[in-house]
Amino acid sequence: MNKLRYKLQSFMTGRYGPDEFYYFLLIVYTVLLILNCFIGSPGIHIAIWVILIYSLYRVFSKNIARRQKENAKFLMAKYKIKTKFSKFKNRIKDREHVYKKCPHCKATLRFPRRRGKHDAICPKCRRNLKVRVYF
Repeated sequence: MNKLRYKLQSFMTGRYGPDEFYYFLLIVYTVLLILNCFIGSPGIHIAIWVILIYSLYRVFSKNIARRQKENAKFLMAKYKIKTKFSKFKNRIKDREHVYKKCPHCKATLRFPRRRGKHDAICPKCRRNLKVRVYF
């Protein structure tokens, strides 16, 4: 058993190995595999094979710098999506405020949920804004 472990360790030396992007690809692979059981589409079948081959290529690749760049791009995209969903969730939870965007610099401003006109100065571009809250 130790001999097999040593052989596997020596084979993986200098290779990239699994990362978060690899695990994401495995999840997509699994979802498509289950979906293909019900639908049976040749397009999904091809996508399954492409994802499997690409994920294994990434794991066994010796070009570590390039795989790290790919993983960094994936993590950045994941972070952007995650922050947008968390901001949206926080806006839904916050029933005491209304969120508006500055028409000049597109900064998000938060106003109390009181009907009528509100005057504010944008903290980013320092322009005077008149915002109307309807409900």
